[in-house]
Amino acid sequence: MQVCRKCRRPKDNSLLIECPTCHAPFIEDTDLPQQLSDDDLDRVAARVVKSLKQEEDLERIAEKVRISFGKEEWKTLANQVMKSLHIVHDVDKIAKALLGMWRFWLILFLACTSIYFLLRESVGEMAKEEAKKQFDKEVAKQISLQFEKEPISNLVVWAASSQASNLMAQAVTPQIYKFNHTLDTWTKDLETKLDIIEKKEAALREQIDKIRFTADADGKALRNLQRSIPFDKKADVIKALSEIPIKLDVQIFSMGTTPEASVFAIELQETFIKTGFKSVLTFSANSGLPQPFGEKIHVNGTNNPPPGAVQIQKTLNSVGFNFEPENSRDIPTNVIQLLIWNKRPY
Repeated sequence: MQVCRKCRRPKDNSLLIECPTCHAPFIEDTDLPQQLSDDDLDRVAARVVKSLKQEEDLERIAEKVRISFGKEEWKTLANQVMKSLHIVHDVDKIAKALLGMWRFWLILFLACTSIYFLLRESVGEMAKEEAKKQFDKEVAKQISLQFEKEPISNLVVWAASSQASNLMAQAVTPQIYKFNHTLDTWTKDLETKLDIIEKKEAALREQIDKIRFTADADGKALRNLQRSIPFDKKADVIKALSEIPIKLDVQIFSMGTTPEASVFAIELQETFIKTGFKSVLTFSANSGLPQPFGEKIHVNGTNNPPPGAVQIQKTLNSVGFNFEPENSRDIPTNVIQLLIWNKRPY
């Protein structure tokens, strides 16, 4: 059965973890120290006296015990001290020797009266002080003797350990609560800041998407005015052209009469040179005849084109151009020709 460690009250509710009266934890009744007998208490007192080596410690303990005495108890001690001084016995012998003298009786009466008042004022106080000293010494001696015994020593150690544990818990627990409160506050602040950052990030992404959409729209509008390899796909075009194993000679002819056709032809030449091809640009504009629009690729044999010609056509057409193939038996098999006409009107 579990009981309170301090008041030994039985645990009447299984949900309780500490005593509702003294707030001490419940422990098994078998773990409680046994009640001390009178002999054990005497041993405790002797053990205390032995453990307190300093004179001021013994005097302090004796002073505490002396203060606890009542008025009647001090009277009893004073009577015992008076008897130990043999004053009554000595007065009795003197009285017997002087019994036959009438003057003695007069002097004795006066002396007894004076002694009575004197003893009441002085000897009584001296007896009281002597009783205190004797009592203090005896208490200190008994405490020292009792504390020499092992059961009492173990009990004192257990009580000291329990008190130290309680003091430690009282000192550490508030700091733990304070740390938990501070940690909770920091956690809430961090969560709030993270929410703000996430909201700002979402807003920034939305702005980036809007800017990207606007850039795409602007790029489309620009390509409607000027043919050009799209900026976001130019790296892919360069990579695809660089991976073609056989490098043909690429002859580019700017056949259009507008600056837009010339700018596009120059960009194509720079791209092919950058990817390892030999490229020559020729401006052959003729404004006298009706001209076609768009882009064409000339090869020697459309059914059996030179190696790499098909990859070049597919790469250029994959980014929005329309290079139509035409057969030309006048050009070598290791050469392809790109003809750039004016941009188709929209």
